[in-house]
Amino acid sequence: MLTNRVTAITRLTAQSTEEEIAAVINLVKQKPAYRRRLLPYLPQQHPVYTGRGTSEVKRIRGYLLACFLHTGLPARALPFVLEVLETESHAYLLAGAARALRGLPAPQPQLAPYMLKAAYALRFTNDVVDFTTWYQAYLPLQQTTALHEVLQTFRWMGSAALSVREDLSQLSKDVLVDAPLATMMQQTITGIEKSQQVYRNTCCGQVPVTRPLLSFGNRKKRAARLAAITLSDQEEKEILFTDFFSGKPTVVTFFYTRCDNPEKCSLTITRLGQLQKALQQAGMAGQVNIAAISYDAGYDTALRMKVYCHERGFITDEYNRAFRVTAGMPVLQQYFNAGVNYVGSIVNHHAVELYVLDADGAIAAGVRQQQWQPQQVITLLQQVQTRKQGYAAKGKALLAPLLSFFIVFFPKCPLCMAAYLSVLGITNMHLLQWSMRLQPVLVALLAVNLLVLYRGVKTRNGWLPFYISLAGFTGIVVLVLGLKMAAAAYPSIALLLAGALLNSLPHAVFIKLKRILHY
Repeated sequence: MLTNRVTAITRLTAQSTEEEIAAVINLVKQKPAYRRRLLPYLPQQHPVYTGRGTSEVKRIRGYLLACFLHTGLPARALPFVLEVLETESHAYLLAGAARALRGLPAPQPQLAPYMLKAAYALRFTNDVVDFTTWYQAYLPLQQTTALHEVLQTFRWMGSAALSVREDLSQLSKDVLVDAPLATMMQQTITGIEKSQQVYRNTCCGQVPVTRPLLSFGNRKKRAARLAAITLSDQEEKEILFTDFFSGKPTVVTFFYTRCDNPEKCSLTITRLGQLQKALQQAGMAGQVNIAAISYDAGYDTALRMKVYCHERGFITDEYNRAFRVTAGMPVLQQYFNAGVNYVGSIVNHHAVELYVLDADGAIAAGVRQQQWQPQQVITLLQQVQTRKQGYAAKGKALLAPLLSFFIVFFPKCPLCMAAYLSVLGITNMHLLQWSMRLQPVLVALLAVNLLVLYRGVKTRNGWLPFYISLAGFTGIVVLVLGLKMAAAAYPSIALLLAGALLNSLPHAVFIKLKRILHY
């Protein structure tokens, strides 16, 4: 029996009926231990939503979220709940999200702004809802409204909602709020003010509200097939994915012009325009590509994309483009794991998502299930750039010690060289002619490395790394090569390694190290 239940929960597909999905959700409501098995159905791209109309998708998601009131809200589900409260206006979906928050172990002050945004959105879309059973289009069993559910969550929050009580008071005076609802809002405010609960900044018993940014580290999904993705921009210019998304970091967002939610695509493009201005102010204009890719390539023509972007302040040019995918859309969606689903060729719902690609076109970081801010993206770009510079610095740090190692242990005469090569099975005498000339080249490269350290004294970590590397260089050239003091080889290499590593440290870390050493 237990196996059958688990199988039923995990096997919902695009072919499952609404009633079958509701039955599974009801099963989890009765058996809260199974709640985590519902988590895979929260991402918008899950196949269970494929081929369904937008209204059906919202009903399913609303009923699914409301289930967490009874089972408890897992931490991994919270970002999806907050995304709904922040970006949606559908009454049933917002009511389900409001109920889900009441499944948390305790209310948190950080949740109040999300609830307030939902309350304002429902001024225009408030409707009767019922979660006692599967969605009923007519004659709900327990009649309530989405705004009632939001206010109920505010009452549950108590003093954790004190920061928004003035905003709630203003909302109660809105012309779109009728007298009974205004009275209920005032009663809610009174309850918030009278609440005796005290909330402190503690990690105990709380679900983290700050949603972690997506981080992809060194993941490289870029396969050869990505080169087959073809894009067409707002000027009808075709370009390969690999041609645009390489050479410099790129900010990628998704949108489509038929989106009827002003808090999603329209706001995303508006924010891209703000990001352009922020990049100019930060001195990063021209150093970063921006790409807005349409979910709806069949409908979004070049002209539609261009007008849509320009009306919202996103100015397209060589480095800032709107794209529709003309070939390879499934590959692109798989690469980004895009939060979108379709009924036929029409988008039925989607997430808010932004990604930062590095100069090689690999996904370095991203934001999903939340509204992003321009400064947040600039910080991500700077982190990606710093990370890449860090890798380069580590490579340079190893260069000097490796060169010195080769200089020290490189054979000093043709007979020694022949012995080295014979171990590898190589007896070609032509190699001996040029190999003996390689040692001066290695010394010259070591000198170039020292020159680079000297020129970076004022921009990196001062004179100490240079002096240490100079001591190591002197030991290699004078003591080892000049005076044939083999014992000086290891200390000299160690000095070169120490100098290079000190120079590669982030400046803040280097300063902290100096303080520890009282230097």
